[in-house]
Amino acid sequence: MNKYTCMAGLVAMLGMTACSAQTDFSQYGNAHFAASSWQTSIPARASMLADLVTQQHVMGKSQAEVIALLGPADGYYEYDEFPAYRLREDKECVVGFSLDRKTAKVDAVVIFPEGCLDQ
Repeated sequence: MNKYTCMAGLVAMLGMTACSAQTDFSQYGNAHFAASSWQTSIPARASMLADLVTQQHVMGKSQAEVIALLGPADGYYEYDEFPAYRLREDKECVVGFSLDRKTAKVDAVVIFPEGCLDQ
């Protein structure tokens, strides 16, 4: 079992996320979010994260609203209802949108595995 598998299990067990909306996504770039670029260019996505979270107000959106904004999910993060989008083409690296179980609204934006954009 690698450290990411262990961390993901611990995170799920505690109902927390490894990287929440408080993360400074500007460290990956400050590009303006554009839905057309998001949908057509996986490498451009990381640089748009800060704008997506702060200007598009993704926190508090429903799964349907996230998908309407970003297009069909590339996969899922932790659970089938948490949409995830690839951030790199060369390895596993996604941004996931965790939904609060009571409100069904985005309560965290998570990059997984943690540090995957740093390499």
